[in-house]
Amino acid sequence: MSCQLHVRSCVCSGQVEVWKSVFLQFCTRIMTPTWIFCIFLAFSVQVKAASQGRICVTDYWHTISCSLKLPITSARNISYWLEAHSIIGNQDYSCQLQRVHEDHICNFTVDVGFRSFDKYTMTLHYLENGTGNSSLLDASFKPAKNIKTKTPFNLTLQYANGTYHFFWKSGYEKHTFRTALPIIYEFKYYKDGDPTSEVIVHPEKEMIQTEEMKLDPDTMYAVMVKSKVDDRQVYGGTWSDWSSTVKWKTAYRGEYCGSYCSIFTHISNISLNVKSKLIHPCFLLFFKSLIFVQDEPREVSKIAIGMFAMVGLLILFVSIPAAR
Repeated sequence: MSCQLHVRSCVCSGQVEVWKSVFLQFCTRIMTPTWIFCIFLAFSVQVKAASQGRICVTDYWHTISCSLKLPITSARNISYWLEAHSIIGNQDYSCQLQRVHEDHICNFTVDVGFRSFDKYTMTLHYLENGTGNSSLLDASFKPAKNIKTKTPFNLTLQYANGTYHFFWKSGYEKHTFRTALPIIYEFKYYKDGDPTSEVIVHPEKEMIQTEEMKLDPDTMYAVMVKSKVDDRQVYGGTWSDWSSTVKWKTAYRGEYCGSYCSIFTHISNISLNVKSKLIHPCFLLFFKSLIFVQDEPREVSKIAIGMFAMVGLLILFVSIPAAR
């Protein structure tokens, strides 16, 4: 028997077909009105079984989004809609189901925000050739336990002092229960075009940083983030969609020295070319290694101080013969 798995439910299409066949064989031997009723009943069994492959989630703002697996209706004059009844607030909401690929989807917009104790009944209604019917899908849908958080957005990158800083917005900055919502994140970065190189971390806030030295130089990287509520408390749900991807290219190691290197390299070249014969070769070797070997961002200030000192010594060495 073949079963189609969707979220946490399995619709056994083979069993549905067996029941339909039994109904039809029975009805062919009796009156025409009963035949019509049996066709409708057989179709109802199919709708009820298929609707078990459903999922309803909420962004915990004002929207409930539902997706259902329903029978293909291209040959039938039939329409579907969902009704959500707020048990606590005694409010009814409905939305027309629209077919998107193999699913039927619709969104409810509620008047007020959700609370941890809210419950809804979810009912599927369908109308075929003027005859209506309904099926209770969920007698106690809890928005707080079915949260799919909004997709994080405005993912930005800042670089300072050899460290990459990443920031983003959760979409819940102005939420009434923001301090109570236990939102967690999954942050992922990898070499562009090489998913096997991905590194995943789980920051607790809307920011994270990584040291430049942990990344390969002169390499294109991509980064994205998603969110969910922590299931260990009164809330529960599933991961949001991934944010938009941000890409950047790390610097070549020789560029980390920055403008200091270019300035003092120019000064040193002039000084060394003019007075190289007055300075011991070991001193020249040390001076050049200080300029060209130290290439890390955090060493820039040390390099600059050292270069100023070397230039001062050069001037001193040059001025001594002149004074004589």
